[in-house]
Amino acid sequence: MRHTFFDTHTHYNHPAFAEDEEAVREKIRRIGVKLDAVIGFDLPSSRCALELAEEFVKMGFLLGVGGVVTRPNAKKLRENACRLYRLKP
Repeated sequence: MRHTFFDTHTHYNHPAFAEDEEAVREKIRRIGVKLDAVIGFDLPSSRCALELAEEFVKMGFLLGVGGVVTRPNAKKLRENACRLYRLKP
């Protein structure tokens, strides 16, 4: 029986992967990881994760927000997230 592995938490959008992102993805494909999700850790990295997911068919993305979300900044966060996802707030 063959298995398909799904890496549920990657950070190809982190600057540390800037130079060898493609080589890392190729290596994990060779060892059997066929699907992966890129996790954003702030709005810019979430935007990058979305762009990667649009480029690579077998990649999903998750919006990530660091820090504590308080009532005063929750509305701005929602607006930014909707803009990132191209949704209406």
